[in-house]
Amino acid sequence: MFALSRYLISKGNDITIISSDSNHLAKFPVFKNRYNHEVIQDVKTIWMNTLKYNSTISTRCILSWLDFEWSSFEKEIPNKPNI
Repeated sequence: MFALSRYLISKGNDITIISSDSNHLAKFPVFKNRYNHEVIQDVKTIWMNTLKYNSTISTRCILSWLDFEWSSFEKEIPNKPNI
């Protein structure tokens, strides 16, 4: 995703990746805020601190998806995504 984003940026597009920090198979930095903005390899990235889960087959996993969707409507996300 970052390679594609960097390519699109080089063609003049304004790209921001919005991602959750919830995935039981990956490790993420610990964030204090609900939304964390950073630039990674020239790509604007917003990390959302969402509900954590330990198993893909769980109610918490589904609630984490809903938490991500709901959080994506917040004011912290500038220029609402079109994709």
